Amino acid sequence: MALVPSPQLYRFTVEEYLAFERASAERHEYLDGVIYAMAGSASPQAMAGESEEHGTICVNLVTSLAMGVRGSPCRVFTKD
Repeated sequence: MALVPSPQLYRFTVEEYLAFERASAERHEYLDGVIYAMAGSASPQAMAGESEEHGTICVNLVTSLAMGVRGSPCRVFTKD
């Protein structure tokens, strides 16, 4: 059986990404030449982020960090 090579993923330049981002109504992230829709985007290719599991992880992490800095001058903030 012959193997069929997968298509090459196009890598955007920084300049292409910035032009794309300026023209877009939604926000994106750029990593190693690949453009990803940010969490909360209406795009079907949007990154995972606002699932119930993600929310649970965020709450647990913030709670643990807050307990760890209790009694110190440090404070914990969420992304929002």
